[in-house]
Amino acid sequence: MKEEISIFYTPENRIEEYKALRLESLKNDPEAFGSSYDRAVNSDEAYWSVRALNSLVAECNGKFVGTCSFYSDEKYRKMRHIAHFVGMYVSPNYRGKGVATKLMKRQIDIIKAKNQFTKIRLGVGANQTAARALYEKMGFEYVGLFKNELFVNGVYLDEYYMELYL
Repeated sequence: MKEEISIFYTPENRIEEYKALRLESLKNDPEAFGSSYDRAVNSDEAYWSVRALNSLVAECNGKFVGTCSFYSDEKYRKMRHIAHFVGMYVSPNYRGKGVATKLMKRQIDIIKAKNQFTKIRLGVGANQTAARALYEKMGFEYVGLFKNELFVNGVYLDEYYMELYL
């Protein structure tokens, strides 16, 4: 039997579930994110509320199993046309089941519907081969490599920047 996956914005009454998933992501895959578990776990309610309510989640059997989000730099007038895709994560037991593809497709549709963006930009660790394959499949192109971009557990990691032109 195929498990049904629903994609939606985090409801206000489920912020704690989102927080648990985000903390799981930072603990399981620290090299995949610019933020850290230590910083996030000590963040206040306001931080979690803003982050959760602006994030899509994937739900399966009543449980959040994936998430992603985007933001734009509204304060930088010359860059308002760029949507920044961030926070992509799928729990290990749900990987390889199309959850990330569904999340990405929905997020891209939302970004396109806003009619204010000409491209979507993201950063992905050079060692994140599954994520890079997903982004390539979704049409993202490599536009640069940042050497030693992240410092995680005493190791410098490179990060690719990729863009999807809308």
